[in-house]
Amino acid sequence: MSQNKADLDIVFIRESLSQSPDSLYFNILKITNNSSNKISGVLSLNFPNNFNIISPNNSNLDIPASETFYFPVRASIPYSAEGNKSYLVVADFKYDNQIISENNYINIA
Repeated sequence: MSQNKADLDIVFIRESLSQSPDSLYFNILKITNNSSNKISGVLSLNFPNNFNIISPNNSNLDIPASETFYFPVRASIPYSAEGNKSYLVVADFKYDNQIISENNYINIA
């Protein structure tokens, strides 16, 4: 059964974070199924080069109808990360030939 974008919402709990190099990034991705049907898909996390993703990546998820799923997102930030710069983290949820994306920013001090 085809779903539309309004059937699924994804959002990072914390919109942007300030971190130092050589630290751990932690956020939570909230995925809400607003439809009356189960939604199955693949969650992919995209971090900048040299960031080490600790969370499971390319995870198969089944989200029951009218339920919310909280996915912990973790990565280690390299010591070599350039300061006074923002880095982009992208979460893509692929299902039913659709991709829903959510962005998050890491500000390195």
